[in-house]
Amino acid sequence: MRLVVTGSSGFIGRNLLVWLRQQGYNDLVLPLRKPASDIHPMPQNTVIVNDFCSVEQWAELLREGDTVVHLAGLAHQSLPVANAEQLFFAANVAPVKALAQAAVQCGVAQILFVSSIGVNGSFSEQAITAQSETRPDYPYARSKLQAERVLAEVCEGHLSYKILRIPLVYGADAPANFRDLLTLVSHKLPLPFGSVKARKSFIAIDHLVEVISRLIELDNDSERCFVAADRDTVSLSELIDILSGGMGHKVLNLAVPVGLLRVVFRLAGKTSLYQKLCLPLTVDASRTYELLEWWPTSAASEKLKAVARQFSEKILSR
Repeated sequence: MRLVVTGSSGFIGRNLLVWLRQQGYNDLVLPLRKPASDIHPMPQNTVIVNDFCSVEQWAELLREGDTVVHLAGLAHQSLPVANAEQLFFAANVAPVKALAQAAVQCGVAQILFVSSIGVNGSFSEQAITAQSETRPDYPYARSKLQAERVLAEVCEGHLSYKILRIPLVYGADAPANFRDLLTLVSHKLPLPFGSVKARKSFIAIDHLVEVISRLIELDNDSERCFVAADRDTVSLSELIDILSGGMGHKVLNLAVPVGLLRVVFRLAGKTSLYQKLCLPLTVDASRTYELLEWWPTSAASEKLKAVARQFSEKILSR
């Protein structure tokens, strides 16, 4: 099987390549849209695709029988509010449409599209499953849902496709929000989240790459959408304690009332951030794991503590 993996230079992509090669996947093609000089070192099997929105360029790359894992996209960016929606849609929807159209033309076997649990909203009182109602409430999530719909529209009846929705992915080299949290905890400053007990689902990067590799091999066309997460949940308060414990110190996490936090975040114009930090969002991935005949091997607390330890060791080694 020839695997085409987009977004291989990103956090998930880098870790997925390591895993795939360890599992014996050697026939890999890695499309990147950056010039070769922008990435050091360039991964083996890299192919530069100048325009991810070009059906013709994708058609030149793809072959009959390929499996495509689509990770590339725009995320973790602070974009101008006025045109954030337009920019996210341009980066996350148009390339999926072009890729899917070319895949149909070329006789590709399947596409696995890695999406976001954000398509189900920033918070939910009920655990999210693949069948849960979609209600994205910020531009990035709306663009991912539209990309899912475009993929289904183009591929249905022509080739197999799978959609995998995931929560925040963590690892010692994770970008953006999780890296910022690790950095904040490493500074040992007091934090105001001791009263935040709402449960959250996350997924360890090594759990995620195994889910992706197993979904590639899953022969099941009756289900198109899947969710994945660690097998247990944590609150923000617990998360801070776990991370600081992994770093070998204790952070003073003040029990500021959640209602007061809500007011402060609202006055600062950060209501969306409050929702993501302080309200529940859990994932029930049991159906996915039943189909894969596999479950995450470690508890989230163990993985998170190990990640915090690795992050701390990197800081000390600089």
